[in-house]
Amino acid sequence: MSVRKAQVAKEDRHAALATVFVLTRNDDAEPSLDAVRSAQATLPESHAGAALLPNDCGLWARILATDPMRIGRETSFLLIVDMQEKLVPVVEQPDRVVANAARLMTGAARLEVPILLTEHYPKGIGPTVPALRELAPAGAVLEKIHFDALSERACAEHLAALDRPQAVIAGTEAHVCVLQSALGLKQAGYLPYLVVDAVSSRKPEDKETAVTRLRDAGVAAVTTEMVLFEWLARGDTAEFRDLLGQIKGDHLERPVESADGWRTAKAERPVRDDDST
Repeated sequence: MSVRKAQVAKEDRHAALATVFVLTRNDDAEPSLDAVRSAQATLPESHAGAALLPNDCGLWARILATDPMRIGRETSFLLIVDMQEKLVPVVEQPDRVVANAARLMTGAARLEVPILLTEHYPKGIGPTVPALRELAPAGAVLEKIHFDALSERACAEHLAALDRPQAVIAGTEAHVCVLQSALGLKQAGYLPYLVVDAVSSRKPEDKETAVTRLRDAGVAAVTTEMVLFEWLARGDTAEFRDLLGQIKGDHLERPVESADGWRTAKAERPVRDDDST
């Protein structure tokens, strides 16, 4: 089958990698490395992810062969952004956000969807909350100092190695690190999906504005149940029966405390996810 080269405009940087080639769904061929690297050169040099193109170009070919309307377990990964002990307690509805993130992580683990958790400046903001940290696979928690996770080289390398185009995103704060990470992934050619009931900010208007801005930027808004059902795809499997409790989810929404008792954090100075000093 033929592979038709798409014209990549230098001014269209956010879509450069995703639009290098237009592939019909029946194409067996992959784009050449030289052609994709040529498009890569149009991306901002400051963007860490721009220098991390997979050698076989398979990811960028698969982006265009992926159904963007539905999230596939074989084509997606789960990104949990900065759900940390000194930040989560001061956001809106922390128990709900942690519970939904736990549902997503449990479902991802059962369905072999890769998971990555970021921790922004953990020296100051603390580690991931215990309820999520205990669900994290080995090597899945990475520290960062950039607000955009993909601008952190270790995170960009980790995601590039997964070779999966769809990013399911949850975390805090919605208007800072979640927002910038989703925009960074979109800019690099990934297909990001924001899980709106698994993200939060300290102020409701900040979350609402972030969700609106991301929608306007082409980031799909989804819910925890949408993601789980789309990963499962059908209701007659052992996986569906195993995850039925996660789908119902009511029993998971409970207070979750850190080792120091995160409930006391409300009385302290509000901690921001941009506190890096």
